[in-house]
Amino acid sequence: SGAEGSASVVRSLLSNAIRDPFEPKYRRVNLNNKTIKAKVGGYAQCLSILKSAGFVPDAGGDPNVLALSGGRKAANVAPLVVARDAIDKWIDRNRYNIAAAARKKKEDEDRIRLAEELANAPEEESDEEEEEYVDPDACVIKARVEGKKRLHDLEMRAEDTLGDIVSALFPKGTGEGEEVRVTCAARRLIVSSKDKGAMSRTLRECKLTPSASVVVKVISSATEEAAAKDAEAAKKRMAERAQARRDRKKAAEQTMQSSGIYSKDDNAKG
Repeated sequence: SGAEGSASVVRSLLSNAIRDPFEPKYRRVNLNNKTIKAKVGGYAQCLSILKSAGFVPDAGGDPNVLALSGGRKAANVAPLVVARDAIDKWIDRNRYNIAAAARKKKEDEDRIRLAEELANAPEEESDEEEEEYVDPDACVIKARVEGKKRLHDLEMRAEDTLGDIVSALFPKGTGEGEEVRVTCAARRLIVSSKDKGAMSRTLRECKLTPSASVVVKVISSATEEAAAKDAEAAKKRMAERAQARRDRKKAAEQTMQSSGIYSKDDNAKG
C-alpha cells in the first residue's frame, strides 16, 4: 500500500543513519529528491517521524533539506533506533490487518457467488439430506495463555502461521525482550518466537487443522533466570541427598566390620 511504501522509505533513511551516523550523505534528507518527495515530503506523519528522530531543518537555511542534529556533528542513534522499531511494529501490524481484510473480502465474495449459484441452480427433488458445505481451509484454534483461565476460540485459515496465533492473542505485542512459546500437546509441538522460521510455518504444515488446542506462554528474561536458579538449587539438593545416602551406607558397613560380621576368619571359627 501507499502508506507502507512511505514507511519503508522512512525506515531506509533511518537505517542508513544508524549504520553510518557520520557519513554526510546519510545525515541529510533532501525533500526535493523525486522518490523522497513522492513518498515522504507530502505526508506530515513521515516528516514528524524524521523530526522526532533528530532530522531538523538544515542550519544552512534550505527549508527542503533536513539534517541530523541540525547539521551538528553528533551521533546519538538512540532516537533513530526507537523510530525505526516503531515503524517495524507498524508495518507488521498493518500487513496482518491487510491480510485479514483481504481474506474477509474473499470469503464475502465466495459467499455471494455461492448464494447466486444456488439461487440460479435448478431445484432437484431428493429424499436424501443435503450435505453441509465444509470449508477445507477453515481452522479453529482453541488458545489459552498460560496462567490464565480464559479460552480463546480463534477462527483462522489453514494458511495462517503460528505467528498469527500470537498476534491474535496479543494485538498490541508482547513486552520488549520477551519470548513467546506455543505448545500443542496433541501434536507434540513446541515452538519459540526466537525461531522465526518455525513461527512462519502455516497451521496446515503444523497439522493444526481443522482444529487444535494450544497453550501460549510468555517468558521474560527474569523468569528464565529464576527458572535456571531453581534448577541449579534442585540439582544441588539432589547431590546432597545422594552424598548423605553414601555416607550412611559407608558408616553402616564400618559398623558391621567392627562387630565381626564380615570377618575374614569366619570360616575358621567354631
